Amino acid sequence: MKLCWELPSSLGDGVVGYARANQGLYRGLVDAGAEMIDWFDDSWDWRVAVTTPNLWLVAWPGEYVPDFCLHTMFDCDLLPDRWARAADRAGLLWVPSQWCKETFLRSGIRRPIMVSGYGVDGDMFRFREKGWDKVRFMCDAQVNGDRKNWRMAAHALTKLNLRDAELVVKISFKQSQRINDPRIIYMDEMLPDDEWAHLMASANCFVYASSGEGFGLMPLEAMSCGACVIATDYSGMTEYLSDDDNLRLRYRLVDAELYNRGNLGEGHWAHPDFDDLCDKMQWVYDHRDEAAEMGRRAAARVRRDWTWQQAGEKALKLLEEHM
Repeated sequence: MKLCWELPSSLGDGVVGYARANQGLYRGLVDAGAEMIDWFDDSWDWRVAVTTPNLWLVAWPGEYVPDFCLHTMFDCDLLPDRWARAADRAGLLWVPSQWCKETFLRSGIRRPIMVSGYGVDGDMFRFREKGWDKVRFMCDAQVNGDRKNWRMAAHALTKLNLRDAELVVKISFKQSQRINDPRIIYMDEMLPDDEWAHLMASANCFVYASSGEGFGLMPLEAMSCGACVIATDYSGMTEYLSDDDNLRLRYRLVDAELYNRGNLGEGHWAHPDFDDLCDKMQWVYDHRDEAAEMGRRAAARVRRDWTWQQAGEKALKLLEEHM
């Protein structure tokens, strides 16, 4: 199969999930046997872009592009109308989770939708045994809004009496609303992916109290590194979360626009249960051996079942079926 792959620029850093997913899918498809061609050779079977619907361009309004595959996702349970109109002009929609597909169908998408998820670069996100003398929690913040709910994790740490614990908050911007606590470490420098992976491998527990994810690549990468993961039991993350090796966070659905300013104001998403987060962080602190074993099981599962090569093979098979 010939693919014309529209590669956006790679920005690095843990917060740029689209860029890393793009790179991983590209490598996985090539390893699976796809032939990548450029614009000068118009013999492609599919022209593929990993982006948001409002960033890909067609020649004029209303045009339907039958050989265009748009790989995208959304974080609420309903697409904004302008997203849905743009996405419905592609010949094929590719989403990374079944939850995303249900969201797209609920939003009125008429085009075929294929579901094929992501993987982890196990050579970069290496498993590492952790030291547990001090428990290092880690969470991620986003540039716009509070969807990742890092403040919830910070407030949980300040509420709990965890003396030999710390929370690393990885951000890619100057955050003005920081919570002052000597146990909270803010990192706002841009990191290349290998340094991001090294930082993630240092965490005993990765806290991802996100309100919604099309897939949620970072918890999967943290699992590959052997971290015990606390993640909201909602949206695309349910594709890989397990009761056996993850701590699944309770939530209630809320209006996304009213709850969080960093979205396009459509649909609902999760409001994680703060008390449940406190209980789970306390459990990790009190049961370090069990939390470490949970991380080992998660790493073994992810490194076996969630590789980019497997992701590429599945995607290529589906792309061929949808021709």
